[in-house]
Amino acid sequence: MNFSDYLIKRLSALSIDATDKTGKQSSAAADALYNVSIFQSASSNDVQSVDYASLLRAQDLAAVNEGVDAQQTRSLNSVLNEFLSLEQVQGAADLDGDGVVSEAEAQQYLQTVIGRDGDASSLTMADIDAAINELGLNLAEVAENSLNEVLAEGSDEVIAEIDKPEKEEKPEKTNAANSASGGGSVGGGGGVGGGSGVGGSSASSAASKTNAPTGLDAMSLEELEAEKSEREATLQEKQDAVNAVHDGTNPEVAEAKKEMEKAQEDYEKKLEKDDKVPEELKTKQKTNLSDINKNQKEIDENAVAINNQETKISSQENTVSSKESEVASLQNSLDSLPQPEGTEESKEKDAEIAAKKQSIEAQIATAKSELEKEKQTLEDEKEELTKLQNKKTELESKKQELEAKQKEIETEINSKASDETKKALSAYNEAKTNVETVKSAQLSTATAELDSAKSAVQEITKKITEVKNKETAKENSVDKFDFNFTEALTDANKDELAQIKKIFEENKDKYEKVAEATGVPAELICAIHYREGSCNFSTYLHNGDPLGQTTTHVPAGLYFEDWTDAAIDAIKSQNPEIIKDGDFDSCMEYAERYNGLGYRNKGLASPYVWAGTTNYTGGMYVADGQFDANARDKRVGVAVMMKYLMS
Repeated sequence: MNFSDYLIKRLSALSIDATDKTGKQSSAAADALYNVSIFQSASSNDVQSVDYASLLRAQDLAAVNEGVDAQQTRSLNSVLNEFLSLEQVQGAADLDGDGVVSEAEAQQYLQTVIGRDGDASSLTMADIDAAINELGLNLAEVAENSLNEVLAEGSDEVIAEIDKPEKEEKPEKTNAANSASGGGSVGGGGGVGGGSGVGGSSASSAASKTNAPTGLDAMSLEELEAEKSEREATLQEKQDAVNAVHDGTNPEVAEAKKEMEKAQEDYEKKLEKDDKVPEELKTKQKTNLSDINKNQKEIDENAVAINNQETKISSQENTVSSKESEVASLQNSLDSLPQPEGTEESKEKDAEIAAKKQSIEAQIATAKSELEKEKQTLEDEKEELTKLQNKKTELESKKQELEAKQKEIETEINSKASDETKKALSAYNEAKTNVETVKSAQLSTATAELDSAKSAVQEITKKITEVKNKETAKENSVDKFDFNFTEALTDANKDELAQIKKIFEENKDKYEKVAEATGVPAELICAIHYREGSCNFSTYLHNGDPLGQTTTHVPAGLYFEDWTDAAIDAIKSQNPEIIKDGDFDSCMEYAERYNGLGYRNKGLASPYVWAGTTNYTGGMYVADGQFDANARDKRVGVAVMMKYLMS
């Protein structure tokens, strides 16, 4: 049992128990179910920013997210609350051994969990599963004990419902709308609900909300590029805002400077008319003040140049990082190439491997050359920044000298000037100080927003690089899938496959959009779509129910209007991480789990996957929980469909 399964089983018990006792579902339980069911990942920064004090002292589900509005934070809090409540996890997190997990200990421990899936930038369910495995935790046993405690006062029927190990395949169902789309009947296996992942529980029905995926993971490459342009435009705005503070065009700073200049003019007029102050002293004051203003202008110009240069360096660092990632990805593609077999039978394949190797090596050489150029550009930009910073040091030192001299002059003036002149000088100095105060406050805000904009650009640049690297890896693979099975197709099956391939080609963009967001091959998504809804884009990929209506079949309680959003949610709910790039077996494992393990539990090949091959010898579920050994699935399974769609 993985952590996703445990969470749903645990929280579903609370939801069902509440319903059993009160006649209506607990809103707190429903909220918790919804929060954990939509959790995908959280950045390292998000984990650090968790309010651990509130999280650790929360007494119940309702208290976990009390006062929290951000959905991403709510989902993270709900998952962490359950994870940190596990006895073995508490033992691991209790670093000082005092029997209490402090806020600092919880935060520190979770940072060690991040990255166990190979990606140190985010916390995922895979990270948590790895940590649980290391602790030797039996989640199924923990869940059983926990549920028995929670449901101690509940009915036997409720407990029996929760303790069901897996939902078996549901019977085939027909739908007029689906049949019209061509390809066969809907369903074939209970959809997402039949699997072992999140969707198979009552979690999804905890709230009839549109939980369409958001964020970069749900975007196509084209959408990511558009988003990057928007973020870069925002970055330019924030960069200009910082510069406006430095050059005095910021409205608040400009207003303060206007008041200072007015006070300065008043002071100089009164000083000029003050007969008590010697002319020589007046000249010294005027000359030094002019030098100060000139120096300040140079400082402001230097600050603008530094800000521009720092932003330029940030952009160049993103470029270098992307190019480094590209080189690493290409090297991984090269290392992943199979070794030539050297036999007569493998002659053609060996030639393909050799050609791919040569191509990838050429790509690596080009990428490395480009990387070195980008690194040199970065070093040049940093060198320019160093020059500007050295100039800043010189100007600041000069400023201190001039300010010290000005203070001496003003002290001497004050010892001789009239009260009126002294008062004007004091007002001028006060206005001058106010400029610095306003400038500092405005700069603090503008700089923080600029840093945030830089991070946003860095984030999307990284994502774009990941997507591009995946596409390059696919292009550089040899025999992406080894279809190691024997077909057993009827003439009707062959017509069926031709129709499916036509649908795939006509709607390839839709399937590829889901593929980009999930990492699951577009061909596999199409095959699942056929088995679940006859490739009808008006139905849920989860189970074949009509879009625009709340689902009634497992997973019940979902609401989507857009097929793509619903499809992404369905695919992601079943842990697509198990699919290894270029590995056919992992694709079939995913497909079977998507539908349900009812056949595997009987020691039989699933027709959902293997119909149309010699692997499938017959038998199928003809009613909910009713297996007929003499029945036979006449439609093609996922394996055959993928082969034909990729040919």
